[in-house]
This record gives sequence, structure tokens and C-alpha cells, in this order.
Amino acid sequence: MGLFALVYIVLGYFVIKLKWLMVPLSDTLAYAMGALLIVYGIFRGYRAYLSIKDTMND
Repeated sequence: MGLFALVYIVLGYFVIKLKWLMVPLSDTLAYAMGALLIVYGIFRGYRAYLSIKDTMND
């Protein structure tokens, strides 16, 4: 579960760093897509944390 969150965060970092996601990206688009991927990765990690926390409480 949490592994995919990490994958999204790392992918977002590399999109910003390399300015590439299947095709070359402009600076603005690379930062926007990278930030979006990082935020989504954080969201996925938070949801995984809540899921694990709920499982432990039951």
C-alpha cells in the first residue's frame, strides 16, 4: 500500500528534476505535474496510514 505512495513521490521528483514524462516537458508543466504527483503520493500515503491504523484498532 505505502509502496505506491513512495513511487508517486519519487516519480514526481524525477519529473521536476528531469523535466520528462514520456515526452519532454516545459519548465512550468514539469513543476506542475511533479508537484501534483508528489501531493498525490502524500495523499496515498496518508490513506494507507489511516487504513493500517483502522485495521490495528479493530
